[in-house]
Amino acid sequence: MVDFDNPHLAAGTPLAGEYPAGLILWSAGSWQISAPAGGFGTFHLVARGAPTLASFRFVTPQVLLHIDAFNPGAEAAKVRLQCDGGGAEFQATLPAGRVQRLYGREGICRRRPSMR
Repeated sequence: MVDFDNPHLAAGTPLAGEYPAGLILWSAGSWQISAPAGGFGTFHLVARGAPTLASFRFVTPQVLLHIDAFNPGAEAAKVRLQCDGGGAEFQATLPAGRVQRLYGREGICRRRPSMR
C-alpha cells in the first residue's frame, strides 16, 4: 500500500521522480501532495492544474489493485485508468463530493498507469 503520510512530504510539494524511493516514478508537473481535505482524512495526491492526462509508473513490476478517488466538483466526473502496452483499461464515473474506490477485475494495471 502506498500512502502519503509516511514518509511525509509537505502539502503542496510537487512530485517528480521516485517517491517513495524505489517504488513509483511520477511524471513531472502532474501531481502534488495535498493536506487532508474533502473526502480524505490523510495526506493524498491531487492533480496539478487541470490536466487531461497524469501518469506514473512502477519502478519494478507491481500490481495496481485499486485507487481511492475524490471528485471535489459539483457534477459527476469521468475517470479512465489505463496501462501502457495495451494492458487493462478501467473507466468509472465519480459522483460529485464523494470518495470512491476504483477496482479493476484482476488489478487495474501491472505496468505504467495513466489517469484521464
